[in-house]
Amino acid sequence: MRPALGLAGVVCALDVGSPILRVAIAPGGRIVASAGRDWTIRLHDLASGALLESLVWHQAGVYGLAWAGPVLVSGDTQGRVALWDLAEHPRAR
Repeated sequence: MRPALGLAGVVCALDVGSPILRVAIAPGGRIVASAGRDWTIRLHDLASGALLESLVWHQAGVYGLAWAGPVLVSGDTQGRVALWDLAEHPRAR
């Protein structure tokens, strides 16, 4: 995470090392998920920007990302969809 100097209203700035194509904030507002062309979904603590978890399953760029309660839904450019049930995941609660 790098400081967001001079940007009014920035809550958290993420630097994941590759282009981010989608972001989604979890219900409750504590976690932000990001995804992109590197096939990886990253879960960050919204307050600190700390990486909580990397989710790897896709084999193409992830362009779809949405929360449905505790379930994170992701979709890639090959038409594959994953449902990540994070309700019992200790690092993502």
